[in-house]
Amino acid sequence: MGPPCLAGIGGFIPGITTDYDELELAGPESGAKLVGLFEVSVLHNIVRLLFAVGLVAAARYSWSRLYLLGGGVAYLGVALYGIWSTTKATPTSCPSTTPTPCSTWACP
Repeated sequence: MGPPCLAGIGGFIPGITTDYDELELAGPESGAKLVGLFEVSVLHNIVRLLFAVGLVAAARYSWSRLYLLGGGVAYLGVALYGIWSTTKATPTSCPSTTPTPCSTWACP
C-alpha cells in the first residue's frame, strides 16, 4: 500500500504523531504533527487511507481507470478549493505547516 497508507495510519498513532491530544477533525487549528514535521488532522488521515485503498483497487485493470479519474477529479477539486480559499476570507479545511498558497492547495 505504500507511503500513503503508512502516513494515514501513522497519523492516528500517538507515538508517531506528536501533540496527538491536539488532533482536530479538520482545519488548520490541528496542532498534531506526523513525525513532528507535517501537520495532520483526522480528515487528512482518512483521505490518505482512502487513496491507499484505491491503490490496491487500482491493481486490477478494470478499477485502475476509475481510480485515476476519481483521484484526478478529487485533487482538481482540492486545488480549485485552495485557489478559491486563498482569494477569499475563508478558512481552509487542510492543515498546513506554513501559510503559503502552495501548502493550502496541495493538501492531501
